[in-house]
Amino acid sequence: MNQKALKLMSHLMARSETTLGLKAIERLFKFGIPFNAPHKIKMRGISKNMVNMEIPLIRANKNHLGTMHACAIATVGEFCAGVLLIKNLDPSLYRVVMTNLNVTYTKHGATHLVGKCEDSSNLLTQAAEQLENSDKTEIQLVTNIFNNKNEVCAKVQTTWQLKSWKKVKKHR
Repeated sequence: MNQKALKLMSHLMARSETTLGLKAIERLFKFGIPFNAPHKIKMRGISKNMVNMEIPLIRANKNHLGTMHACAIATVGEFCAGVLLIKNLDPSLYRVVMTNLNVTYTKHGATHLVGKCEDSSNLLTQAAEQLENSDKTEIQLVTNIFNNKNEVCAKVQTTWQLKSWKKVKKHR
């Protein structure tokens, strides 16, 4: 996304706890990240400490067994964590890049699934403090993926590099 879109994202994230704000963010992401659009992921809640998203069991998300495809599960897990990061760290100031993705699958996704990423140990506050004294830092977030019985189907661990845009070298 360009700098103008990142500033718009920051503006919308400040209003993410309203229904209208959630809808606006959802539309911006569908435009800004076209890869995610076919998955029909719905934002269910965004706060400072938690992001909650739902992914439906539709044809585009199914595997050959008719259950949720492993990559669709990984996508919603990565998406939840990324949104939690940009909710807490202004994306117009910091570049956010995922450097590692690890998924542990524990149950078949035979229904719609809900991804929930929480910052229960204040990792984001620590990362923000590190960025005040350093050009870049890394943070690891965990997103749990639940089925409609509230059972954990997968655990998605993502590692992110956070870096000041001022320190990013431009590629030519």
